[in-house]
Amino acid sequence: MFIQFILDLLRLLGKEELYDAVWWTADLHFFVGCNDVFGYACADAEEITPEQLPLLRQAIADAKEADNVVGSCYGCLLFAARVRGMRPLKASYPREQKLWPLFDACGPEREIGFWNLHK
Repeated sequence: MFIQFILDLLRLLGKEELYDAVWWTADLHFFVGCNDVFGYACADAEEITPEQLPLLRQAIADAKEADNVVGSCYGCLLFAARVRGMRPLKASYPREQKLWPLFDACGPEREIGFWNLHK
C-alpha cells in the first residue's frame, strides 16, 4: 500500500513536471513546500499522506482547469491551502487572477495588517 502511494505520487509529479514542488525525508515522508506562503519569513511544509493523494491530484487538476499554462505549478500550494482551510498571504497569491477564486475558497479572508500587508 505505501509503496503504491509513493509510485502514484511520483508518477503524478512526473506527469505534471512538478519536480521541485515536493520534498521528502529519509524515512519517506512527503511534503509540499510552502515557505512564506501562509506566514512571512517562515519555513513551512504540508505533509502529503496516502489518504490525501486524491486531494493533491484534485487540487492540481482544478488549478490546471483554471489556467492550463501555469495551473499545475500552483496545484501543490492549492492542496496545502485546502488541507489547512486557509488562504495564503495576499503577497503569495499567483499573478494569474484566474486562480484567485480557488485560493479564496480555501478559507475566510485574512485580515490585512502587519502579517498580511497586501489587499
